[in-house]
Formats: sequence, structure tokens, C-alpha cells
Amino acid sequence: MIFIKNSVKDWDQIIQAVNLMRMSSCRTVGVVMAVCASAAVTRPATSQDAVAEALVQSFGISSSLRMNDNFGLDEPSPGTTTLWDNTLTYDLLKETPRDRLSLGLSGIFRFSDVPQQSNEFEFDSPSARLNYGRFGTNSLLDLNLGYSEIDLNFADPLRRIDEDFEGPDDELILDDGTRKTARAGFEFETGVNDPFGIGLSSDYLRVDYDDTTDPSLFGRKTIFNEAFGRFRFSPVLEGRLSFAHEDYEAEDEEGTNRTSKFTNFSLTYDIDPATLLEATIGYTDIDETQEFGLDTRERGVVGGLGLFREVPNGSAGVELSSDLTTNGRRNTALFERALELPLGGLQAGLGLTRGPLGETNPIGNFLYTHERSRTRLAVGFDRSYRTNSRSEETRRSRAFLGYDVTINSLSSVAFNLDYASVSSIGNNSSENNKIGTFRTTYVRSLTADWDFSVGYEYINYESESTPRTHSNEVFFTLSRNFTTR
Repeated sequence: MIFIKNSVKDWDQIIQAVNLMRMSSCRTVGVVMAVCASAAVTRPATSQDAVAEALVQSFGISSSLRMNDNFGLDEPSPGTTTLWDNTLTYDLLKETPRDRLSLGLSGIFRFSDVPQQSNEFEFDSPSARLNYGRFGTNSLLDLNLGYSEIDLNFADPLRRIDEDFEGPDDELILDDGTRKTARAGFEFETGVNDPFGIGLSSDYLRVDYDDTTDPSLFGRKTIFNEAFGRFRFSPVLEGRLSFAHEDYEAEDEEGTNRTSKFTNFSLTYDIDPATLLEATIGYTDIDETQEFGLDTRERGVVGGLGLFREVPNGSAGVELSSDLTTNGRRNTALFERALELPLGGLQAGLGLTRGPLGETNPIGNFLYTHERSRTRLAVGFDRSYRTNSRSEETRRSRAFLGYDVTINSLSSVAFNLDYASVSSIGNNSSENNKIGTFRTTYVRSLTADWDFSVGYEYINYESESTPRTHSNEVFFTLSRNFTTR
């Protein structure tokens, strides 16, 4: 999907909004982080900064009782599962005119009564994240760290694919076991206000699985490093030259190792106050080796051209791109239009993509929002094609409908339909997973801090290897959130 200049909302923001409706060697990186941190400090803190300093702490507790007639989506169902989840969250935000620090911690204390198993009380889904940003007079620094674990028995496939529609490789796959994810990253740039600036960025991602059975779920590590230079030729013309290197190691059956090198030069030109032109030209080199498979290498010129224009009732844009993946070249053309409506907005995109398999497929996206004094409606659809880390060509479809009604100042009710599909395409197709859900929730505020909700959820799931199954769930949740300053 292209992102139109000043358009309605991009897809990730809309996905987050719909979720709210639904739920009412890292050593090298560390050395560079330390160097950049010292470089970003341009002056000591002053008394003015101390006065402007803000510290906000947020605490949350949620206790949810759930009863599901086929929690594992098995065929046939083994019986009714009862879960009592107690979720604790803590968030800290400290800001000054020069820097920003945020910390987030969460976890679930869960009691489970599962058919044909003993009752269990366990701690699940621990999560921690730390972000630090410092803003100098002519430089910036951003650091982030994160770690999370989740029991795949309790992971919501729709929520995972919503969090990042480009998605992890376990999207819509149901399995037992645990997934552990560790992240680290930094970005440093100097010369932010100068005609010439330079910067460095690095990202580290490690995913591990324990006690899983699906061969598509395997550990992997990705390290991405980039150096870039920014050139401000004039107030309306800016260029960017970047050199990037990515290392990918997988613990799959083939023992895949992949090295990718990217060189790109891009120009951004404001033709007039309402029209933006973006052009990119570059070279990509992908070298993949497999211990028990074929070695491949893809290299060639890549590029893109985009023209975006604001119009009186919204914006319009067209984008052409040609990229390389491990399987070969993918060419894409997409036109997108956004309309600002009196009570909402409409955004639609339509295009074609031609992938390494030689097939031309339609792609597109659609989003309609409508809001009145007591009701809110969101309808969306997205269809895309991509190459996953298993070097499989996949087609992804995502659709949702959300309708939220405010009953009075204390209560509301929401209805949501969701659908997602991930399918492998080509001669070696091995994946075709589909999931659909219906959820209705009634929410009422008890006090300024306490809320309770009650609802029902229906899930229908189908995959290439398992027959169609479904489940019914009723839930009751009591939650409290409060903030201190």
C-alpha cells in the first residue's frame, strides 16, 4: 500500500483502531549504541529543562473469566475450557525538552481448566520494552529494546496479523508451544538542520520456538545495518543515499542463511505546495545458501516512482515499483484515492502486481469510516502478495467490519466481523489458512477507573491440513486503569 501525503489514516493505524474496537549478536549493536549516545548529548541539562520535565506512570489490571467450548479448535472438541486471566501492566513515560524515556511491562497470571488435563496456574506472556530518544539541536538518537514470550495455545492469530500485516511467519498457524521474541535497535542522525546530514541505524530480531510441531515455526535471527546520507539541495528538493546490509539465519529444515545488500538513492521533490514526487533507484544483491537445499542468488536494479497530490476533497497518488526477492523480481503498480467526507472518510486503492512466478494479480485496499454522535462504523479490506522468509510466494487477504454504538455516557456495545487468509501460491503450495471471527461486547464504566465488559465470540478456522472447525466463547472482564503524575 502506498501512503498518500496527508491522507486519511494508513493501514497500520486503522488496524490499531479496529483492535481497540474489538477489545474496547547484539554485542556490536551495543557498542555502537554507546558511541552514538555520547555523540548525541549536545549540551548539559539546564534548570529550564528540569522545570519542563514530566513523569507519568500508568498502572492497569484486568481480570477476565472465559469459557470456550472448543478452545484448541480441535475436531472433535474435547470439551469446555475455562480460563481466568489476570493481566497486569505498567507504563512509565518521562519527558524533557531534550529527551524521552518510556518503559512498558506486562504479564498474565492465568488459571486454566482444560479438558483431559490437570488444572494449572501459571505466569504467561511476559513482555518488556524500553525506548529512549534524545533530541539535540542538530542531531537525534533513538534506542529501543524489547522482549516478549507467549504460549501459542493462547495467541490470537488475528491479533498477530493485525499488529503487522507484513506479519511474522507464524501467521494464522495454530500450534502448541511457546514463541520468544527479542528486539534491539538504534538510529543516530546528525546534521538534521544542515544541507548535508549523515546517520546510522541497526536492528536486531531474534525469534525462538519451544515445543512446537509445525515445521513452519522455526527459530530465526535477523540483523539489519544501514548507513545513510541526506542531501538538502533546496527547500523543495531532498536526496538520500543509503547502504544497507542484512544477515538472516534460520533454524529451518534446510538450514537457510541469507545475506542481502541494498544500495539506494532517492529524491523527494515538492513540485508545488500540493504535489509531491518521489523517485528511487538502487541495486539489490541477495545471496541465499542452504545446508540441505539449493543455493540461489538474485541481483539487479530496483526502483520506484510515486506521484502524490492533495486535492480539495482529499488526495490521490500513483506508485510504480520494481523490487527483488529471493525468488526473483516483483513489479507493482498501484493507484490510490482518499476522500474526506462530512462524517468520515473513504480510501481506496487498486493495482496490479507481477511476481517471480510470472502471474499478474490484482491487489488493492479499501477503507470506509463513518461516525455520528452515537455510532461509529469502519469497513476495510486489503489484498497483497509477498515473499515470506521461507521463500514462498504468499497471497494475503484481510477484511473487517466494526460497528460501535454509544448507549449513554457510561456504556457502549460493539459488533465486529473479521476475516484473514494466508495462502501459498505456486507449484509448491503448502499453506492455505483462513480464520473468521464474530465478536460482540458490552462495556460499562463503573467508576472513573473501573470498567466491566461482557461478550460473546465465535471463531471459524480452516487450514490445508485440518478440517474446518469452530468455537464459541463467552467472557466477562473487570478492569481498572489509573495514572499518576
